[in-house]
Amino acid sequence: VETRPPVYPPRCLRMGIEGTVRVRVLVGENGRVQEVTVGKSSGDAALDEAAMEAVRYWRFEPAKRDGVPVRAWAVDDFTGRHLGARHGLHRGDADDVRQRPQAGRPAVRG
Repeated sequence: VETRPPVYPPRCLRMGIEGTVRVRVLVGENGRVQEVTVGKSSGDAALDEAAMEAVRYWRFEPAKRDGVPVRAWAVDDFTGRHLGARHGLHRGDADDVRQRPQAGRPAVRG
């Protein structure tokens, strides 16, 4: 699994805009991202795009069905925060990422 953190949009940083975006990621059999969509918007297009842009370059351990890698949807949350001298768009805990091999249907978290 390879990840890179999203870049906090400068405009959002200047304006103190924060939010959480839920990103849905279609992970291929090879662990590469095939599709990225917003499952739930942060309310700011720049924060949403920053999370999606970072995830496009991630690599995952693919989901498996009967020991064979399959395409599956993963879901992850990113939260933008103003953290004193440090600013960042942070992803949720690793436990928040779920891959479920459901053909044609995204994983839905409750």
